Amino acid sequence: MGQRNVNDFEKRLKDALDLPVDPALVESLLPPAEAATTSSSPWRGWAIAAGVVTMIGAGVLAWQLAGPPPAVEDYVRDHYRHDGAAVLARSGNTAATAADIAAVLGAFDLDAAPTLAGQVAFIKFCPTPHGRGAHMVLRTVDGPVTVIVMPDTPLEGATRLAFDDVVVELLTLPSGSAAVIGPNADADTRVARLVREGLVPSGTGA
Repeated sequence: MGQRNVNDFEKRLKDALDLPVDPALVESLLPPAEAATTSSSPWRGWAIAAGVVTMIGAGVLAWQLAGPPPAVEDYVRDHYRHDGAAVLARSGNTAATAADIAAVLGAFDLDAAPTLAGQVAFIKFCPTPHGRGAHMVLRTVDGPVTVIVMPDTPLEGATRLAFDDVVVELLTLPSGSAAVIGPNADADTRVARLVREGLVPSGTGA
């Protein structure tokens, strides 16, 4: 590769990686503060943050270089395959606090009605094709069900799909859309109704 081509490549790479990073999203992906110890290297936090920034940047970069945002169906499949099982395992027998739910959903001017909030085992920010969204695990009679809220992503095309060992119901929300990912279609249908009725504008969830 000639020197000019090398310089052009380096410039394009620099421009591509010069991406804004959402501090709240970075914070949601970092390990809990209590996991740190006084004996840790002072550079450990910076190294973790740099790795997270690189990971987020790489994901956004892949979507940007591919052209238009991916189809919702492709995004949901790839997102769930990337961390769906890990998030389910992480949720365990925990229950998200009201503060957790408010901190994430409040960023999108949303609240969770009591019927929905009482079933949220875990919640965090996540990237979506059109910005950040919320990744939740709900505890249901059929077992844990994953919900990905995409506040700025419109739903077009299919409303149901299946891959690996899960089925997905896609639903339109007053603002954006959501994916309900669970072990069977009946569970998805019930949870879809819960999500549609339980995600309400901020200030109306109590």
